[in-house]
Amino acid sequence: MVKRVIQLSVPLALCSPNSFWPVIIERLTDELSALGHWLVNVIADDSSLT
Repeated sequence: MVKRVIQLSVPLALCSPNSFWPVIIERLTDELSALGHWLVNVIADDSSLT
């Protein structure tokens, strides 16, 4: 998935770097934040089960 995002974002970023990079960075930040929350939930669930 990350490769696909990079492949899609590089040509667009080269076409319009000023407007596009903040969107990509914001999107990646959101994805990482969501992943972090998911991991915390998984770890919490695992520890409560054992």
